[in-house]
Amino acid sequence: YYDVFNLGKAKTAVVICDVAGKGVPASLLMVMIRTVIRSISSPDKRADQIMRELNRAIKEGISADRFATISILILDSGKGTISYANGANHPLYILQGDTGRYRKFDADGLPIGIDITASFDHKKIRVCSHDYLILFTDGLPEARNSEGEELGTDRLLKFIAKNSEQPPVEMARRVKDFIDDFTSGAQHDDQTFLVLKMN
Repeated sequence: YYDVFNLGKAKTAVVICDVAGKGVPASLLMVMIRTVIRSISSPDKRADQIMRELNRAIKEGISADRFATISILILDSGKGTISYANGANHPLYILQGDTGRYRKFDADGLPIGIDITASFDHKKIRVCSHDYLILFTDGLPEARNSEGEELGTDRLLKFIAKNSEQPPVEMARRVKDFIDDFTSGAQHDDQTFLVLKMN
């Protein structure tokens, strides 16, 4: 699941989430997460504050065996900064528009729904014009070819860097085609790829 929505005050919320399990129970948890995030978010809250409130609400409302990994970004386009928190999802990668090099950001945190008292670290990150912001779930680097070999994060990031002149929509299409070619069209896990490019 992913979501992008306006918070006001030149701020945008960006969410990527991978719910454990499949079928109706996982779908219901996904809907609950989306509803809670949209109801508690505001331009005055940092990403880790939203994550803590979300975790409490989810843990109070679900069974013990339900959880989800999640990343939350609050992009302040006026200041050119990001508020970032992570609940055991893959790190945020920023492909710098001026150097073509990656910066990797992670923040400690459990998946939501495990511990009602969990805390989440926070990172404030400055971004620049033409930077690519890249988020994905584990279904991408863990994709396997016919010989059982994993794609891996390094190979995925190298492919993205080679296509860094493309707009986000085309970048997403090329990443999908790249993974489809690698796996010969077989998909064994959910795959969510989210990319934003700073103006």
